[in-house]
Amino acid sequence: MRAVVVALVDLGRSARMRYHAQALSAQGVTVDLIGFEGTPLPLAITDDERITVHRLSASMLRHGGPSLGYAPIALVDSLRIGFRLWRILRGLPKPDLMLVQDPPAFPTLTVAWFALGRRGIRFIIDWHNIGYTVLRLRLGCICAPVGSSQKIIRASSAAPTWDYVFTDRHPASTFR
Repeated sequence: MRAVVVALVDLGRSARMRYHAQALSAQGVTVDLIGFEGTPLPLAITDDERITVHRLSASMLRHGGPSLGYAPIALVDSLRIGFRLWRILRGLPKPDLMLVQDPPAFPTLTVAWFALGRRGIRFIIDWHNIGYTVLRLRLGCICAPVGSSQKIIRASSAAPTWDYVFTDRHPASTFR
C-alpha cells in the first residue's frame, strides 16, 4: 500500500502530520510526505525507509509587505505553491490513499484533488481548522475573498472518501 501525506506547512514543525506518516509507515505503508522546507525533521522520519520526504520552498510574497494588499498577493502565493505541489503529486507513483491537512485549503485541497483524487484514490482531509475562518480572522471582515474561500472549501470537502477531525471529544487514531 502507498500513501501521500500533504501538509503545506513547515514539516519540521508539523508534529501531527509527521505522526500520521509514522503511523502509516508502522503499518507497512510506503509514504510520500510533502510539505515546506524549514525546521529539520526528526531522525524517526528521515531514517524511516518507508517514508520519502518531498520539500517545497514556501512562496513568501505576502510576507514582504502590504503594498498591494494581502488578498491579491496571497492569491499569487497560492498559485505558485499550487503549481509546485501539482508537479510533485503528478510525478509520484499512484498511491492508494492521500491524506491532506487543512488549512491551508487553497491551494492544497483543490490541487490535491485534481492531481490525484480523481484517479480513484481514497482522499482524506485532516480538518485542523476551517481555512476560511482563519482567512476571515486575518482580513478582519466577511468579504469576497472569504466568501470565495468558503465556497472552494465546501466544494472540495464534498470530494473526500473520509474526513478526519481532531478535537478533544474525538481524539486522533491511526487508520489502515
